[in-house]
Amino acid sequence: MTLLQEDALQMYTYMLKMRMIEERASALYREANSPIVGRIYTGRGQEAISVGAAYALEKDDVIAPLYRDLGANLVRGITTREVFCQYMGRANSHNRGKDSGIHFGDRERGIVSMVSNLTASVPVATGVALGFVYRQEPRVVMTFFGDGSTAHGSWHEGVNMAAAQRLPVVFVLENNQWALSTPTHKHTALRELADRAKGYGMPGVRVDGNDVLAVYEAAREAVARARAGEGPTLIEAVTMRMEGHSITDPAQYVPREMLEEWAARDPIARFEAFLREQGWLDDETAARIRREIADEIEEAVQFALNSPEPRPEEALTDVFAPANVPEVRPPASAARSTMSYRAAIRDAIFTAFARDERVFLMGEDVSYGGVYGISKDLAETFGERRVIDTPIAEAAIVGAATGAALFGLRPIAEIQFADFIAPAMDILVNMTAKYHYRTRWPVPLVIRTPAGAIIESHGSTGPFHSQSPEAWFAHTPGLKIVVPSTPYDAKGLLLAALEDPNPVLYFEQKALYNLRGEVPEGYYTVPLGKAAVRREGDDLSIITYGALVAEALKAAEMLAAEGISVEVLDLRTLVPLDEEAVLATVRKTGKVLVAYEANMTCGFGAEVATRIWEHAFEWLDAPLVRVSAPDTPTPSAPQLARFWYPDAGKIAAAARDLAAY
Repeated sequence: MTLLQEDALQMYTYMLKMRMIEERASALYREANSPIVGRIYTGRGQEAISVGAAYALEKDDVIAPLYRDLGANLVRGITTREVFCQYMGRANSHNRGKDSGIHFGDRERGIVSMVSNLTASVPVATGVALGFVYRQEPRVVMTFFGDGSTAHGSWHEGVNMAAAQRLPVVFVLENNQWALSTPTHKHTALRELADRAKGYGMPGVRVDGNDVLAVYEAAREAVARARAGEGPTLIEAVTMRMEGHSITDPAQYVPREMLEEWAARDPIARFEAFLREQGWLDDETAARIRREIADEIEEAVQFALNSPEPRPEEALTDVFAPANVPEVRPPASAARSTMSYRAAIRDAIFTAFARDERVFLMGEDVSYGGVYGISKDLAETFGERRVIDTPIAEAAIVGAATGAALFGLRPIAEIQFADFIAPAMDILVNMTAKYHYRTRWPVPLVIRTPAGAIIESHGSTGPFHSQSPEAWFAHTPGLKIVVPSTPYDAKGLLLAALEDPNPVLYFEQKALYNLRGEVPEGYYTVPLGKAAVRREGDDLSIITYGALVAEALKAAEMLAAEGISVEVLDLRTLVPLDEEAVLATVRKTGKVLVAYEANMTCGFGAEVATRIWEHAFEWLDAPLVRVSAPDTPTPSAPQLARFWYPDAGKIAAAARDLAAY
């Protein structure tokens, strides 16, 4: 390795600046009336890893750092002013007070913002790399994580996907020997964590994490390998966390002799000694560098102290990226054909693929067509590059789709069944949903998944293929939720979702896959956040969505024969909710039944009912009624399933009683 004096001094400066910034921030934290927001997590003793690894990257590459990787952020161009504004949660900070610590996120400088659920960055980084390969860009992503992270399932999923697809990722494992208070030997039987790489069929390298040149050289080789299309590398950099997990942790669980041993191997002192041996650093230069950094830090502290604090009402902004998606109506002359709900979804995907090269599909068995055949022939038509089969790894699917979306692609992530989405909850709820709120960085992503039960003569789809989990996600700010009930809407809502700059969960209704209806050919959209009146009525309103729209319409027909006029409102989109349409139908009829297939307690219908109680109580002529599945899993036997399902008969019976109130 040939190292230029200029590069060596630059790395030394970054390492020293990292430590001095963290020392100053720690001092500020301990002051009375401290201006620091949250806590300080230092990387003392780990500067060589943070700086040495990041320094091996090129300008167009990307990093996904941790909270101990201030040095990597500095290498990518984060300024000292930005650091202290972020520490103090100022209005001009990266997160504008909506997050704390060094959770920077900057697309232009190639920094993926971390979340406190640390391993989320690994599948997301895999997705960033997937996007580079998709666009045939010779770029590399480097993601950092600790020894404790390697025990987490999402870490495995992300690393495995990157290795299986030979993606340009460099995995930097900062083995500081403690996962908060748990020593490494208590969470893995491995003594050399680089050996984990063998299980994924990729190289694993173990280096002295306190030797910046060793880290830099290992990273440089891994980056070159990734850029050449040879796939990922795992670098284990062995070091020691020289302070507690956070500034409030005295770390009394760490043996004193262990700290003393590693203090003698301090990475900055070691590198400074090397620079002096090379004749590249003398007392005068060392003093000047320290003085310049100290002056820069003090100026930055004052700048941050004088910067405005965020206005309180800013807490409510940026949950979603602005979505200016115009409604595109099909021309009156557009040909129309009768097709199934399933075929309409398929038509939407083929239409989107033909219109926008950024759209691709990823998930389990998608090149085969998926469980329900929706993507059949898609790979043959548009190529395997755009139809990506993944491991059985929901966290990696959602994480990778998130990473690809962050850098401008428009992925469709398919989760085979809504019941199987739980492993992706961490990334979806903590990374994907919150990303724009924290960074103003859009995440244009659609997650398709079949939901709900199918009740047939031989039984139902049972407790593991029948759930309606939309309420899980409606409770998470930052996610939009679509539940189409007709073939027309199935196509139009999916095309609209693919134009939206936010993550959208698109819950396909399995019970409706064979429902037929008229669908225009070509491109059109159905706007998100707009409900539809499916049947006009005067005596009472049934507010519902998804598969129960068809059941509600059947119930309305039954009641019409008895002289009861029922209005049926189809929500279509749960988030954002068309509250105006909900209140309008309440005002019109004065009696309301809310029907939903999910379990009764805390189902989304309960939220609709609450909104009505809060905002339309004076228009109600009778107590609001809910009809849903009971609070049990979905039974399989046909007689049990029919009893369990909130079908047209149950809706009609409840509506009949309501009309008579």
